[in-house]
Amino acid sequence: MKDTYQAAQLNSEQGVNRPSLLFFAAWWPSSEAPGAGIFIREHALALLPYFDVHVIHLSVVKDTSVLLYRIDHGTEEDDGLHVHRIEVHMRIRRFGLHDAFVQKGYASLLTRLRKDFVFDGYCINVRSHLTKLVPELPALRNLNFMLIEHFSYYHRVLPGLDNQEKAIANQAIMKWFANPNLKQILAVSNDLKDVLVEQFQLSSSRISLISNVSHPAFDYLPGFEAPKDHLRFICVGLWEEPKRLDLLFDALHGLSEQQGQIVIEVFGAGSQIDTNKHKAASIGPAVQVNFHGFQPKETIAGAMQQAHALIHPTDAENAPTVIAEAQCCGLPVLSMAVNGIPEMATEENGVLVLPGDPKALRDGLETLITHLATFNRAQISEQAKRKYSRSAVGKLLNDQLIQLMS
Repeated sequence: MKDTYQAAQLNSEQGVNRPSLLFFAAWWPSSEAPGAGIFIREHALALLPYFDVHVIHLSVVKDTSVLLYRIDHGTEEDDGLHVHRIEVHMRIRRFGLHDAFVQKGYASLLTRLRKDFVFDGYCINVRSHLTKLVPELPALRNLNFMLIEHFSYYHRVLPGLDNQEKAIANQAIMKWFANPNLKQILAVSNDLKDVLVEQFQLSSSRISLISNVSHPAFDYLPGFEAPKDHLRFICVGLWEEPKRLDLLFDALHGLSEQQGQIVIEVFGAGSQIDTNKHKAASIGPAVQVNFHGFQPKETIAGAMQQAHALIHPTDAENAPTVIAEAQCCGLPVLSMAVNGIPEMATEENGVLVLPGDPKALRDGLETLITHLATFNRAQISEQAKRKYSRSAVGKLLNDQLIQLMS
């Protein structure tokens, strides 16, 4: 089996002899939520040179029109990925029916796929309340799998549960991780790895590091000349907790006028946009805030290439893809020293401040502005692409899967 996968790697440019891979995604972009799971999609795309990737994404719909449940399937092609969507319509979710119907949804698709494809292992990207049920499926019980984990649930949500809920959740998670078919866990930060080891008694040898992937559009634009009349900063995100758009606008109030005219370009959707527009409007004439809504990666990349820096206000995150994308464009980053972000941003490519403090963020912005000329944008981009490009991450993922399926 190992020789088969090595051959697939050698023939990756021609797409010859690529083994089929099941790739279970906790989140995936849709027309209703185009930003959902974009970082997961990039991991799937990074595997395309080596595998014929079958993405499986399941969602649950509360539906009082069905007697008990209905399962709908849809398949589409997405830049070479086979994306299989499952919608499980349920009338009742109690009495264990939710999990039973979810498993029926996964099982019905696997029955169809296994008629045409051979799968020797699979990948789960994020253990969620839905994907955690995948290893229990009869069709997969004898297959090895690996988990790619980004979820901030382990250090953001779980600690906030009451003692009884936390004990139940911890026991269930530890049991899940003890599955002998789970051969490797790939965490997107050392901070997340440490949480998994300490909280769930996992062996550190079972956990490796994997970076999030920067879309190829994010690249350094040689010859960038800073605008003479203003400083331009970019903010990108799904503006929900733990992001802190309010903190940024609070920090901009009271910013020294000596900094000159500042333009903040805000990309992305979320409830924090509407709730904080009044703060943006009241900052003062020296700061202009432009809201662009959700935009394609290529549009955001073009805006980054014309910006001075990325500002990423947040209370908790493992390894924000937007930081990787900004660095691939050569941008220095202003963000918070929380979770895995200090593993991405250093004195050479940014400024980090304490979370939750608008004064600290304001001081950090003033420090960033003072040192803008000292950042080597070409070097920031070169170092970032070695770590975050599709080719770099895809090779690491392929190496792990070769061992998994051998």
